[in-house]
Amino acid sequence: KVLVQMVIHDTPEQAVLVGLTGLLKTASLENPKLFRADNTYRRTKLC
Repeated sequence: KVLVQMVIHDTPEQAVLVGLTGLLKTASLENPKLFRADNTYRRTKLC
């Protein structure tokens, strides 16, 4: 098995990278040895 992990910051500038998660989803459907873990996170402000 192969693990591909993406962590993307949820900002308008990173929107292009979110499209890569769809590409990884398709690749994992075509190749069952590919395991994906993609996460999108938002920056939180601690006060």
